[in-house]
Amino acid sequence: VGIKLCRSLKASDKTCAVPVIIASRLSGIQDKENVFQAGCYDIITKPYSSSQLLARINNCLLNQKYIKTLAHQVDDCTKALKANRSHFNNIFTGLSVGAVIYDPINNGNDFVIQAFNPAAEKIEKVKRQDVVGKPVTQAFPGVDELGLLEVFKRVYQDGGSIHHPANIYKDMRIQGWRDNYVIKLPSGKIVAFYTDVTEQKKAEEALREHRNFLQTIID
Repeated sequence: VGIKLCRSLKASDKTCAVPVIIASRLSGIQDKENVFQAGCYDIITKPYSSSQLLARINNCLLNQKYIKTLAHQVDDCTKALKANRSHFNNIFTGLSVGAVIYDPINNGNDFVIQAFNPAAEKIEKVKRQDVVGKPVTQAFPGVDELGLLEVFKRVYQDGGSIHHPANIYKDMRIQGWRDNYVIKLPSGKIVAFYTDVTEQKKAEEALREHRNFLQTIID
């Protein structure tokens, strides 16, 4: 029920940005992947203590603060692009978060990588010359399963911006958690600003397992 509700919230433009934490007895790896692929921010395993729940909520609020900061960076880049392209390029290259510019092809069903900043190179462990000029579905074949390709299509068709909450990206070469913010530029291109939150998720999972272990001992 929780997963279905989350999918419904994420499918609506009015509620897609609302972070969802699911309380469940599911604990398997596939169960957790299903929860995160539905767009949930986090899952807390039953039974849980009030301190565990408060810690998860606090993490969620901190992440929302980060998203607002990222949104301001997106806004700065968009304004710079309108005012001065060279200034935009300087900001784009110097961003501390990954940033990728895409050209839509095939009526917006796929997107060719036009620019790939140094932070994105570091996150994906790949050189820009190895991905620039390639469709995103070829350079990063897990993009559809991540749910990000659909976000690209929506932003391209409707304009505006969409936050795609942290989710697992994986292909034959690399795997990790990615948190994306996608906008459409005045030129019709789209830009994805994103961060690698893998270590944060690993730390949260380790803390969760430790607390569950201690709870088992106490019980």
